[in-house]
Formats: sequence, structure tokens, C-alpha cells
Amino acid sequence: MLRTRVITALIGVAAFLLLIYLGGIWLALPVWGLAFLALLEYKHILQQRQIYASAIVMTIVMTLMVIGAETVGGIFLLILLPAILPCLFLVAFCLRRAPDFLSLFFTIGGVLYIGVGFSTLLLLRSASFLHGAAFGSGTFWVWFALLGTWMSDTGAYFAGKRFGTKAVVPKISPHKTLEGFIGGALFTIVGLLIYAYAGQVPLSLALGLAMAVAMVAPAGDLFESLLKRYVNVKDSGHILPGHGGILDRFDSLLFVTPVLYSLLLFLIGDL
Repeated sequence: MLRTRVITALIGVAAFLLLIYLGGIWLALPVWGLAFLALLEYKHILQQRQIYASAIVMTIVMTLMVIGAETVGGIFLLILLPAILPCLFLVAFCLRRAPDFLSLFFTIGGVLYIGVGFSTLLLLRSASFLHGAAFGSGTFWVWFALLGTWMSDTGAYFAGKRFGTKAVVPKISPHKTLEGFIGGALFTIVGLLIYAYAGQVPLSLALGLAMAVAMVAPAGDLFESLLKRYVNVKDSGHILPGHGGILDRFDSLLFVTPVLYSLLLFLIGDL
């Protein structure tokens, strides 16, 4: 199991190295593909509870998010998206023969959860406010987010396996322990500080962002665990050997990228 997990991860890292380096359409299309597969997983697992989120509406709006992130930039999420959401609600309502508000709620929730998470990855890569920064290009900060989520997951896994005794939220995820959380946070902070030092990022900024990632990454993991517990499934899918589904692998990243982008935008840039 661990061997399969590692092989899948190495293949993924190699693919991301190339795609993030190329940027532009070469990154946007695979990100759209991942988001689309994640939406399908999301829709499928919700059906276990007779919740029917609209795949058509979610796909259309998610596609607009990816296009907007790649062409317009951060202004899309801050100005255009709030204007789109009421229209999304109306369209989703009209598409349902027998509308129920729970399905509409999860339709909009899927757009925000998956669409914003993946589109802000593109925003980080192409953010104009990073081009003139004294430290860190868009590529640098994309890897900051990716490495942070991977280190959080890896540190929590091994620390929890070796020292874990106290479950943090047993009703949501009985195998996630306090020791695992602490181990993951420490591994993430130390690892990102080393990475940031290599990129000549000021210590105070690096420490603050590393701590934010260390806190937000497990929150994303717990959120997906809560969703799976709600619909009573073990994995969101089986497309990634050793990892489960797209949501299982990118759950933390979907929380980290919006937070990291927002913090960078607030601390060092503008739209």
C-alpha cells in the first residue's frame, strides 16, 4: 500500500514540475481536468444521501472560474464571482424538476469548495502582484502551497502512526490524532521555512505563511473527512492508486491555495 502510494505521488510530482514550469494553458487545462473529476466525485458521493447537486451548473461555473483566473486574475473572484452566484442559484433551481434546497446548497457549496480551490492555484501561478516582488515568483508560491500540503499529510501520517494515541475528532475521523496533527504541523513549518530561506523570503513572512498552511491544511483534510462521514463513504474515488480519489489527494490544497493567495494579496500585493 505504501509503495503504491509513493509511486503515485512521485509520478504526480514529476507531472506537476513540468506543468507548473510551463504555466499558462499547459497548467490551466490539467487543473480544469482535476477540478472536473473532483466535481464528479463530489456529485457521486452526495448521491449516497439522495442529494443531487447539479453537475451541469457546477461544471459551467467552475469552467468560468478557471478561465477567469487564467485571463482576468484575482478581480474575477472578488467582483465577478459574487455577481454570478445568485444567477447560479436561480439556474440550479430551474434545472431541477422538483427543486430541493439541500441539493441547491450543495451545488453552490461544490462550486465554492472545488472551483475556488483549484482556480486560486492558477491565480498563484500567474499573479501579477508577484511579478515585481523582491522575493518569490508565482511558481515559487505554487510550490510553497503544494509542498506545505504534502508535508502536512506526510508528517501527520508518520507521526500519527508512530506516536498517535489521542484522537482529535473521533466522530469525524477516528484515525487522526493529536500527535499526528502536531507532527504534521512541525514538519510543515520547518520544511517551508527551509524552502522559504532558499527563496530569500523574509523570516517573519515565511513563518507566518508556514504557520497558516500548517493550520489550514489539516482543516481541509478534516472537512473532506466530515463530508465522507456525512455520506458514509470511505474514499471519494479510486482513480489514484494508493490515494483514493481526487478529493482525497487534494482536500488540503483546496483550503490552502485560497488562504495563501489571500494572505499574499493582503501582505505584498494588489490585484
